[in-house]
Amino acid sequence: MKVIFIENYRGWNINLDKDNGCFFSSYNNEFNNEFNNESYKGIKKQIDNYIEANNTFKVFEVEILPSIWDENKKFKVIGINHKMNKFQLENAKGEKFFVCDSAEKEYVLLNENNENVKKEYFELIKQEKELSNKKAEIYKKYIIKTLKDIKGNYL
Repeated sequence: MKVIFIENYRGWNINLDKDNGCFFSSYNNEFNNEFNNESYKGIKKQIDNYIEANNTFKVFEVEILPSIWDENKKFKVIGINHKMNKFQLENAKGEKFFVCDSAEKEYVLLNENNENVKKEYFELIKQEKELSNKKAEIYKKYIIKTLKDIKGNYL
């Protein structure tokens, strides 16, 4: 049997048996004859169906990194869309959305040990805003006369 490796699709190796022209798949190099198909699209569909049927997903909570938002944002991860390869989240209002690949690193698993750190972080954010407001008030008192303002006096 002459076998040609085609690709690794969702953790499954898809191979082509050149002798009989059929595609077959293996997971962790264990051949599974149940996944044979005459078409490439068909073998991918069998893999998708198998993963979907055998996936037991348990809802869990995540939060967005405090450095991204100035407030504490928590979400429930309610599923994963295998075809899109994206997590589906639900916010406190019940609105559902998918997380794009580039934003996945901004969501972290909810960890109660981080509560004190978050409190401290948000307190610093509050102090930073107060200092920024004070700075703006002081700046308003500053008497400003620019070179542009006085240029006419010298020409």
